[in-house]
Amino acid sequence: MLLDREEAIKNLELISSKQKKMIDLRDRRISELEAIVKKGFVYRLYAYLKILKRKLFARNTVEKVS
Repeated sequence: MLLDREEAIKNLELISSKQKKMIDLRDRRISELEAIVKKGFVYRLYAYLKILKRKLFARNTVEKVS
């Protein structure tokens, strides 16, 4: 029974850490979209470049892993 409890605690910690990562990613994407919509032209351009960089970097990491 003690092992089941420890395993449940580990699973709970794993789930909560994954949720925190998902929330951080969501918040970053929301802030990028807000920058595109609410800010001036120069800041919009900068936000587009940040998004492009993130998407290109994500593709490169996926290709390297495969």
